[in-house]
Amino acid sequence: MTAKRRPALRTLVCPQCLQKAVIQRILYGMPDFANFDFEKYAVGGCVVFPGQPDVACKECGWTGHRHFLENPDDTRDILDIIS
Repeated sequence: MTAKRRPALRTLVCPQCLQKAVIQRILYGMPDFANFDFEKYAVGGCVVFPGQPDVACKECGWTGHRHFLENPDDTRDILDIIS
């Protein structure tokens, strides 16, 4: 059985500003500001808990879950999906 590949972030559209190629992965924890790639990643903060957003739009600031960008018809709660 072949695993289905996820679409690249650059192909996803922000649901708020409707722009393409603006979605960034959110990284949680304390970044090394001298070496952190702010163009590629968004900073999510130091406190991590279940259900936090995993992607952000670098244009409008929207945050959400990549799963729902890839599966817009899924209406489940994110905590049901990740558990």
